[in-house]
Amino acid sequence: MYVQILSIMGFGNYLKQLRVQQGLKLNELANKSGIDSSLISRIELDKRQATELQVKKFALALGCSEATLLTHWYAGKIVNEIGYSKAALESLLVAQEMIQQIQESIPEYGKSLKEKLEEIDQHCQIIQTNRAQNNFRIEEALEIEYTYHSNRIEGNTLTLQETDLVVNHGLTISGKSLREHLEANNHVEAIAFVKELIQKKVTITERVILQIHQLVLQGIDRENAGKYRNVPVFISGSSLLPVQPYLIPVKMEEFMNWFQNNEGLIHPVIMAALLHLKLVNIHPFVDGNGRTSRLIMNMYLLQKGYPLSVIHSDMDNRQDYYKVLELYHTQNKSDEFEAFIVKTVLNDAKKLSALLSGN
Repeated sequence: MYVQILSIMGFGNYLKQLRVQQGLKLNELANKSGIDSSLISRIELDKRQATELQVKKFALALGCSEATLLTHWYAGKIVNEIGYSKAALESLLVAQEMIQQIQESIPEYGKSLKEKLEEIDQHCQIIQTNRAQNNFRIEEALEIEYTYHSNRIEGNTLTLQETDLVVNHGLTISGKSLREHLEANNHVEAIAFVKELIQKKVTITERVILQIHQLVLQGIDRENAGKYRNVPVFISGSSLLPVQPYLIPVKMEEFMNWFQNNEGLIHPVIMAALLHLKLVNIHPFVDGNGRTSRLIMNMYLLQKGYPLSVIHSDMDNRQDYYKVLELYHTQNKSDEFEAFIVKTVLNDAKKLSALLSGN
């Protein structure tokens, strides 16, 4: 009975669900992670405990949040160790208090936003130093990962592997809609356009925002692609009531004036976060506001020498993302969103600097 419960709720079952969602077979995950398929099979059946290093390799291969995967791995280890009795649950509550007290005494957990921004800058120096190692394959993989997650946040059901097949191999995925295929190709084309603008040293303007939006919706909604909405909209699951259509030009002008007046006065990562936050809050388009806002955020980051930043679409991270967006919508409070983006950029900068420097 105990083993059966673990098989239902253990790390192995969670790993299998992620693999199936990605449309990967065991041997495909084995090839991507460098872990033997028979070992993966035993891990998925909870007949073998994965190591922490293996969990990190799974996260990279699946394009999911390393932190989320490690959380489920630790949870499985804890349940396997102490069981699931009432006493076990009470022990976990006591342990939670102990961990919180320990964290408060460790400087790492008490790092200020400024210290995290400084750490990002340090990793970016490593990235710039090892720029020659940032070859086409690494760049392409990051862009596919970004496209997959940004579209998945908005409801696209293509897996990471399917996104790669659509974009890089021109394949049509059975059972997936034409819109989902277009969203994948459009997003990659929008990234290419952003990189071209950066190379030409073009700054962010209203015209650029409209051009990016036009690429996001090309072939999907020709009537509204690259145009501000002329109808009221409501956002499902959010209390935000976007401004009326006639106010959008005024709000966009105010937005651009704010950007021009504050450019260079705010740390680039914070500025990128606020560009995303303020643009999506105006909600100037009928559709594609999230993707366009994230592209504008990344355009600014790339212009300033920071890596492409990927907001992961796994359930936990997506809920955190929506939560901090909602705080701004309802309370005009941007601190939590800024901290969320700083954490996201820091994780991506750490990963890329380690990859390029071989650490």
